[in-house]
Amino acid sequence: MLYNGFMRIKNLIFATILTLGILSVFSSVFNAPRVEAGETVNAGFVSGLWFSSNDFFAGDNVRIYSAIQNNSGFDIVGKIQFFDNEEIIGEAEFSALNGRLVEKWADWSVKRGDHNIYVKLTDTKKALIGGGFESINLAFDASPVDKRFIDLDTDGDKIGDAIDTDDDNDGLSDEEEKVLGTDSLSRDTDGDGIPDGEEVSSATDPLVASDGKMNKSMSQEDSVGSTSLKDVAESVSQKAGVVINNLADDLKDKKMVIDEADNQNDQTGRNNYYVKLLSSLIYILEHKWLLVFVSLLLALIIGKILRII
Repeated sequence: MLYNGFMRIKNLIFATILTLGILSVFSSVFNAPRVEAGETVNAGFVSGLWFSSNDFFAGDNVRIYSAIQNNSGFDIVGKIQFFDNEEIIGEAEFSALNGRLVEKWADWSVKRGDHNIYVKLTDTKKALIGGGFESINLAFDASPVDKRFIDLDTDGDKIGDAIDTDDDNDGLSDEEEKVLGTDSLSRDTDGDGIPDGEEVSSATDPLVASDGKMNKSMSQEDSVGSTSLKDVAESVSQKAGVVINNLADDLKDKKMVIDEADNQNDQTGRNNYYVKLLSSLIYILEHKWLLVFVSLLLALIIGKILRII
């Protein structure tokens, strides 16, 4: 009697477990997630984008990579587009199998300036078994934006011109070249085959080309004796013109900074007198005849003051 009761309880437990198992199977079949047109599914970018080189500059050719992960439960097709400041720099079709990772890339010819690089997935569809497609939305259809400034590297030393103290690597700093009037983006301003820094070291003029032979270091007496007064005047005039142009450019930059600061702070006119003074100086420097007149006038005034003193 006790044995029969025990067997009945055992059979009841087994039947209950079996019933629950069958119900669980049917539940997973009939309640499986169905993708309707336009529904968001678990697929998209897994690591944004990356580049073939960590350090690159204007003029370089760089490859941009991105990866697409498909965890939607079905196969997906679509288009991947690579953008630079909202301009498409490359695109390609893709097919992503369920549970797989797909990698795509685009080649980019880099230009100087500010850039916003990102990738988007468009026209994404579910590939139906037996044929046909259904439109879907991906949970991660756009990568984060990679913001960066691309600089020039004139001398190829992997240091951008913005922070390089010697852009052309000629032995003269950019500040020294600014004073001398030589080209800070050219190793050999006068084109005679001798770097500017070497010419300065050997006491020759980096703005005047030699006869094609190696310039030799000359003493001060030899230099004075072999250089005509006309050559000296032309050299001085040329250097003075470069210095004046550089000074005008510096004043323009300062005026631009003040104007931008006033606009950002909504304080237009706060530095009105200073801006007018800068504008007047720039105008004088850009008109050589006026510069000569003002210089003579100042010389006369200073001369009178010195006589009074």
